[in-house]
Amino acid sequence: MGTNNGDKRLLKAGELAKKFGILASTVRYYTTFGLLHSDARSPGGYNLYELSNAQDVLEQINSLKKKRLTLDEIKQELLAKR
Repeated sequence: MGTNNGDKRLLKAGELAKKFGILASTVRYYTTFGLLHSDARSPGGYNLYELSNAQDVLEQINSLKKKRLTLDEIKQELLAKR
């Protein structure tokens, strides 16, 4: 499960989703919508996500969702923090 890229642990969308208890389609949607960014591509063309980066973003998204922000508002918040 996952690949190692130096010290970074890279996961496919499904692996990342399983780790955080969300759907793989949610991870892919967040990526398409611009909330989550893949860190690499597998030889098979899959998006790969560095575990600690993705965890930080997913935790921020969940926190902002609890405040009832829309995905557009969440995107603006995340962009402001970058």
